[in-house]
Amino acid sequence: MSDETGDFLMVMPPSKQLTLNDLIYLKRLTVTVIFITWNRGDLDGHYVNTSPEYGGMLAAHHLISKGHRRLAVLVSEPHIAAVETRVSSFVQYARLQDAEVEEIDCNVHSYEKSAVKTYEYFRDWLAAKQPRFTGLFVISDSL
Repeated sequence: MSDETGDFLMVMPPSKQLTLNDLIYLKRLTVTVIFITWNRGDLDGHYVNTSPEYGGMLAAHHLISKGHRRLAVLVSEPHIAAVETRVSSFVQYARLQDAEVEEIDCNVHSYEKSAVKTYEYFRDWLAAKQPRFTGLFVISDSL
């Protein structure tokens, strides 16, 4: 790895285990390190996971651990099984932790440009409401 700077570093660990020296190096960086599909509860860090159940719970846990008790989930993708599972696990985990959760469904269909529709829907939603949430989980990684 180089010592160049940036806003964050995304790490997709190789099939072999990261060494202790690798982890020490990553911990010393001054930028946020995000691990892709590698979850270690014993290491302080940010993680992205492709498992819909775990990803939803992980997002809720992260927001709650940062002090957010009023959460919202922005459903910005078509209602396929993985999306439904991710939303459901986020909502259920948050409620188990006594957090409030609001679902904001942009009603995106598979033939639509999700980024455009989500932006327009959420812009209008924010203008029409006085949001109470302090933490927002957006289902789509592209948004």
